[in-house]
Amino acid sequence: MSSSLPQYLYKYSRPNEDRLLSGIKNETVWAENPNDFNDPFDCAPFIEKN
Repeated sequence: MSSSLPQYLYKYSRPNEDRLLSGIKNETVWAENPNDFNDPFDCAPFIEKN
């Protein structure tokens, strides 16, 4: 198993027109509140440092 982390992380979701246009205009990224995730492990990442 490789111990290197990926260079990029992608999150795909259904587009919300208001957030999408606002994000493009303001060069920002919107993120959901972790309490609203449907998978409890999504908000508890584990990164091992060597």
